[in-house]
Amino acid sequence: MKLQTTFRLKEDFLLKLVLYAFSIILLLSGKVMWNYVTVAIGGHMQLWLYLGLALCGVIFFMICKNVSEKTLLVTMACTLILCMYALIVGADIKKHLVYYIIPFIFYIFIACELIRAKKMTAFLQCFSNVIVILAAFSIFFWFFGSLLNIVPGRTRMTYLWAERHNPTFTYFMLYFENPVQATIMMGREIPRNTGFCPESPGYSSHLVYALIIEALYFKNKNKWKTAILILAILSSLSTKGLFFLMEYFLLSYLFTQRKKVWWKQLLVFFGGVLILAGVIFASSFIMEEKSNTGSYSVRSDDIRAELLTWLEHPIFGIGLYDSSEIIAKFRVYRPNSGLSMGLTAFMAQGGIYMIAMYFFPPLYIFLRIKDKETRNRFIIAFVMVITDFVLSMVQNVPYFMFLIAVLYGEMVYMMPGKGPALKEYVDKLRIRH
Repeated sequence: MKLQTTFRLKEDFLLKLVLYAFSIILLLSGKVMWNYVTVAIGGHMQLWLYLGLALCGVIFFMICKNVSEKTLLVTMACTLILCMYALIVGADIKKHLVYYIIPFIFYIFIACELIRAKKMTAFLQCFSNVIVILAAFSIFFWFFGSLLNIVPGRTRMTYLWAERHNPTFTYFMLYFENPVQATIMMGREIPRNTGFCPESPGYSSHLVYALIIEALYFKNKNKWKTAILILAILSSLSTKGLFFLMEYFLLSYLFTQRKKVWWKQLLVFFGGVLILAGVIFASSFIMEEKSNTGSYSVRSDDIRAELLTWLEHPIFGIGLYDSSEIIAKFRVYRPNSGLSMGLTAFMAQGGIYMIAMYFFPPLYIFLRIKDKETRNRFIIAFVMVITDFVLSMVQNVPYFMFLIAVLYGEMVYMMPGKGPALKEYVDKLRIRH
């Protein structure tokens, strides 16, 4: 008995290490500074992407003895749907297979098996911990390094972003200070906390996903983790980050308030008004700065061009990795051809076909949830994820693709037959110490 217990503990420890490695590689596969600095320790994103897929195989063999029929069914169905899409739009098949279809299918497969083996909790905790640790480093180096300049070890490097070589300063490759992201406040240039990302809005997105996991899915919340994430979002000085915080607190109050005490409601109302006024003031200030640099007009032009392109190709779009028709409709000059708005770009490139593929699982889950508390938690998380999807180009970023894959896995195991219902699943996610 003692030998079996020891073996099980070692097995759990090894699985945890692999899940941490998978969490780190999911980050490295996206738009992070380690992939853009001249002397990159991250190498090319494709390398990390397929190393992550190899780890998916390792995770499967560690947690499962056989493959579920439901997992096979959803994996085969999604493969057929995605391959049909690539063929219909006449897209670059090789590019779609290498960067989108194969990774997405692997993510759906392993997400289903993690849910079936009741190991998704462990993965969510690992992913959140990685973000929180990096956020803590970023706050320390931003305050004592970028602002006060009292921490040694600041190294100058260059990175390639938006088809330009830009200067950056890093502290031990854990935090990057990007001068092009600095903002003017009260007549003084203030560096933003961009953490491990090229831009502060992108950094805010990573922090928000960790905040959703920590604050909404674990019963015994770690207040220090939540505080670190909120402070990191505030230090990013990002309009999107401020909006996310306001949205998070408002939704949390609306959907988790149980006892309606009139004076508490009044206090929260006026507090909400003050917070909203502060966010509007900060947002208008930052938007004014963006307008002066042309960022605001570029985003508006992006939306116009993307909507026009979608109206011409409403069903299937022009292809996930094709932006030629959108670029042809640009009216405002910009130094590069990158797109900035997520939902409208996805509409133009993927059409209603791909929009339906992303939105069907959460809609199905929402309709199947019977428990009120579980439904409220799901609504809060889903609204915040959709907000990020609307504002950011995340539709083919690995960690966002994995999130959609988790929704597919949850949908499959909510269908009639064997498998954990969402209420049981959420209860397991609330870690009890």
